[in-house]
Order: sequence, then C-alpha cells, then structure tokens
Amino acid sequence: MSFDYLKKAFEMKDLGRTKFCLGLQIEYFNKGTFIYQETYIRNMLKMYYIGKSYPLCTLIVVSSLDVDKNPFKPQRQR
Repeated sequence: MSFDYLKKAFEMKDLGRTKFCLGLQIEYFNKGTFIYQETYIRNMLKMYYIGKSYPLCTLIVVSSLDVDKNPFKPQRQR
C-alpha cells in the first residue's frame, strides 16, 4: 500500500521521518537506524522516584536483524 493511496483515502500529510516517538529518540544513518532510550529511561526513573540516582555507562551488544550480518548467528559446521 503506497503513501499516495493513504493520502487519497484519509486526510493526512507527510511530516517526514520520526525523530521522537513514545519516549524514544530515533536517528537515521546510511547503514541503519539508531534508537536512543535516554529520555525514556529518565522518565521511568522519575516515575519510580529514583530520578536522582547516579548514571552508569553500560555497554550493550548490538546485533543486526539481517541474519547474514548478525555476528551471533549459529555457525555452520565444517
């Protein structure tokens, strides 16, 4: 279903790519999309009254949705 079809069926306009949705910040790159959760996490911390806690950097493992590019895919037996 194309965007033009939706524009004819519904009153709408294209606002471009989403930059912020449901507390998540979204940034687009040539090789993929990056989602920041900082604002969402800060809001959760405030909601549970621990918003003044000290931040800590934590590394996360990033994998690709493309099975061939995922470094954690099962390895083939040789």
